[in-house]
Amino acid sequence: MKKLRHQLRNKPVELTPKQIEKLKAEAASKAAEVVNLIPLLVLKDKFGFGKVRLERYLKHYQEAIEAFNQGYLDLNDVKEVLLTEVKIAFYEEGVSE
Repeated sequence: MKKLRHQLRNKPVELTPKQIEKLKAEAASKAAEVVNLIPLLVLKDKFGFGKVRLERYLKHYQEAIEAFNQGYLDLNDVKEVLLTEVKIAFYEEGVSE
């Protein structure tokens, strides 16, 4: 895969559908890692969460992701709840208080 990345940096190349799918899967996997790991680190470092509270957070987070994937939870609804209930607005550029 490093060879493919090197080729992509140096000159245009044609990719097979299989290569495109592999790159997309890798990008999705990396994004999921960031979305899952960074909040855990912040909760641990900045809010003092230990193993028990982090596991409890993960359980609720996974339930919310499952609800989203099944269509029961919509991101616009989440934004609206955060805005109306705790006065935090989320924009593409970040969070505004």
